[in-house]
Amino acid sequence: GLIENGTVRGGTINFTSGTIGAVATYNRKGGIIRGTAVAQDAKVHLNGPATIVGGIAGRNEPGEGTTDAALIENAAVNAGALDLNGLTVNANLVTLGGAVGSNAGKVKGTNVTLSVTEGDKLERYQNLGGVAGQNDGTLDTCTYQGTLGLASAKADGDFAWGAASRNGNTIGGIAGVNNGTVQSCAVPAIVLQARGSNNVSSLQTDAQKLDNATHVGGIAGRNNGTISASYVATDANGKSIIAARYGFVGGVAGANNGSISSSGSGAKEVTALVKRVGDWFTAGSTNDMISALKGNTYNSLKGVDTVSTNNYNNVYTTGLSQNDLLVGLRGTTDTNGKSSGYLGGVAGFNTVNGTITGAATGKWFVYGDNTTDESKIGGMIGMNEATGEGKLLVNCAAVRRFTRTDSNINDDDATYRGNTNIAYVGGVIGVQQNTTNDKWVISECVNLGTVFDSGSNYIGGIIASWLKNGGGIEKSFTSGSLSTNTNSGGGSGTVGGIVGFFDQPTPGGPANILSCQNHGDILSSGNWEGDKEHGANDVAGILGKVVMADGTNDYLRINI
Repeated sequence: GLIENGTVRGGTINFTSGTIGAVATYNRKGGIIRGTAVAQDAKVHLNGPATIVGGIAGRNEPGEGTTDAALIENAAVNAGALDLNGLTVNANLVTLGGAVGSNAGKVKGTNVTLSVTEGDKLERYQNLGGVAGQNDGTLDTCTYQGTLGLASAKADGDFAWGAASRNGNTIGGIAGVNNGTVQSCAVPAIVLQARGSNNVSSLQTDAQKLDNATHVGGIAGRNNGTISASYVATDANGKSIIAARYGFVGGVAGANNGSISSSGSGAKEVTALVKRVGDWFTAGSTNDMISALKGNTYNSLKGVDTVSTNNYNNVYTTGLSQNDLLVGLRGTTDTNGKSSGYLGGVAGFNTVNGTITGAATGKWFVYGDNTTDESKIGGMIGMNEATGEGKLLVNCAAVRRFTRTDSNINDDDATYRGNTNIAYVGGVIGVQQNTTNDKWVISECVNLGTVFDSGSNYIGGIIASWLKNGGGIEKSFTSGSLSTNTNSGGGSGTVGGIVGFFDQPTPGGPANILSCQNHGDILSSGNWEGDKEHGANDVAGILGKVVMADGTNDYLRINI
């Protein structure tokens, strides 16, 4: 059937089933809901035990083969449209989408501005998405703008409770979990803050890691399908923030187990830069590219490290207006209030099955705030285990991490640090690890953003830490400065313009760093100790350090 050009302006819906929507419980095969809206401040009361909840439809169902899929088109769910306090399921069971709880059909041209915040019992949501809680179909040219999770955090940064608080939970600007297709979607401005959960260990497989953390992302919390031409924080200086205390956090996807292409920053100048970088590589005009990237042409696109500019206390207040987006793992101001997980401007975790191409960050700040040493932080990808393609990745974001050693000392550029934390931060990838083979290649990557490892000395302009099998980095360039401020008194750590530390690689096969160049400064700041200022112990323009595991027959050929 057809529902067209209707508006829901209020009312109460009582139900006993597990699925509910403000317009239709189910949009069945062949059904069409077009041009229909739930009005601003309609406060439609949804009362009952539903676990699948949508602002338009609870479920949007598939068709037979590629035909007859249920369609929701040009719909709108406005701010204040729903009153969710009547949902009686309080356990971690609810899948909620601003437009559709569970979509297996098609949702096109639909706009959502509904916020789901503290008053909506955030702990009950298993999958929470701005447009769809779970997508198994297609989301096309949809937009979300609003708040998901905590509207604001305490001044001390404590996310004491909130959405996505259990392992496997998802929360995303367009979809909580995407198993289908998200294309040409946008999140102009968003406040997404969740407590999260993280029980990941280095001994787990990537599948086990996915099950042992929450997934927080600007487009999708967890992506198992395809995301293309979808953009986050398209409103300039919109004070957008995507952050969690624990888990996988990314500007596009918290975890990517599928494909992400031509996505990330939607700023017109950034998308033009990505195209131009691709053209430069195609034409072999790398000298022209280097000259342009080293100059001032693209300064306005680069993220601002607001710790350096405004000191720690302003990062989450006035500092937000200095960038289009902050993507963060946020601990508290207490020494023991660590955050933990994988953090990346595009994806926190890129699994064995993940591919990312043609992606870019913009005027963003990627900040690991009081993180554990086990956390992985990169301008584009926090932890990369992919065997698939990683190509044409352009990082414009400022990247920084910090581990608090004293509750009375804030993060800044110059304070003396007596500790020597071993924690990695990369301009493109925090930690690269492939346990399958040495055939992986990342290529045509560019880092323009500053990278600051505060309280530690482990940085790579492209990759900070490279583990396990060899592989390849090809035709990749960095022009952003790499800075530390540990000043530990004895020297520690390693900084490389392309790769920081190749740590105990698997013997045998080759590792390639080919046609790569670093044009960024490598800096150490901090207080002087007498006539000495201590920085990283091992520093190089391309590869900072390689250490083989103990053993008489260990060898590895590294081609640079």
